[in-house]
Amino acid sequence: MTGIHPAPVLIARIAGARAGGVIGVLVAVPLMIVVIVLLEEFQGRFVGTGDKASAEASSR
Repeated sequence: MTGIHPAPVLIARIAGARAGGVIGVLVAVPLMIVVIVLLEEFQGRFVGTGDKASAEASSR
């Protein structure tokens, strides 16, 4: 279980198919997951809403 809603996965697969055919379908979902993880990491570092910020705030 990845915790990712099926709708973005379907959209990523369709976009991957339109952009790169079969290879695009195979690459689309892992690429989407990488982008999601990077966005969450940057949000946590620069906005201060990530898990690290929450852990630091609760330890004070």
